[in-house]
Amino acid sequence: MIILPRSWEQPEISALATSADTVATRIEQILNSANSPLAEHKIARDGLLRVALTHSSFSAENPSLPSNERLEFLGDAVISIIVANYIYKKYPELAEGDLAKLRAAVVATSLFSTISEKLAIPEALLLGQGEFEKGRSKSSILGDAFEAVIGAIYIENGLEVAEVIVLELLGDLIEKESLNPGGYNFKSRLQEYLATKGIDAPLYRISFDSPDHDRNYYAEVWVQGEHLGGGQGKSKKAAEQMAAQVALEALLGSKNRTIPETKGAD
Repeated sequence: MIILPRSWEQPEISALATSADTVATRIEQILNSANSPLAEHKIARDGLLRVALTHSSFSAENPSLPSNERLEFLGDAVISIIVANYIYKKYPELAEGDLAKLRAAVVATSLFSTISEKLAIPEALLLGQGEFEKGRSKSSILGDAFEAVIGAIYIENGLEVAEVIVLELLGDLIEKESLNPGGYNFKSRLQEYLATKGIDAPLYRISFDSPDHDRNYYAEVWVQGEHLGGGQGKSKKAAEQMAAQVALEALLGSKNRTIPETKGAD
């Protein structure tokens, strides 16, 4: 059990801290919607979650109260290992360098400010006078608070609960960034993905219209005789990149879609 300082019992602080109830409720709702064995898990309202929502500006004015900075440090590491473990297993076709780029794109603190709104963190923050007016809209403060909340969840509820929360909140972002990690080439990514499945390289068919000075190119990508996507652009390369992106989205977005492996492939 986490014992908080008696200073938390001051009426004005206690009243503000009740907003932690909303954050805890949002977390429980995510657990319920995730269809996991943790659906009925309850999140403590009066433990480290309050600390996670306490900005250093508030602690500076109330020296007996700890800030969320240490939990932020821990939460950053927890999010990183959860995302790294997930993408390592989900994307076997990505090389180490691209896995690193994908993780970096997903765990950027600046992106967490939007995610924090899903947990009602902005309204729940305890801020000092210097940050009271604008602090709830600062991406750095909101991102740090999100990391701190994940750190608190990890300590009080374990890695399994933290993992469900992180992946439910960041899953869509991971899927989006996986298509083009670090500005990665869609054509190369498609070819490498197919190679891991023992499938021949894709075939691109190019056509065009309009006069030379204003020509539009159209590309269609075929794999094992199946049309997987098309794209257009002002150059052959741009059209092929768009077609490869469409094909990747089709392959990675459809769980039931399969392409026969090349005969004799290892």
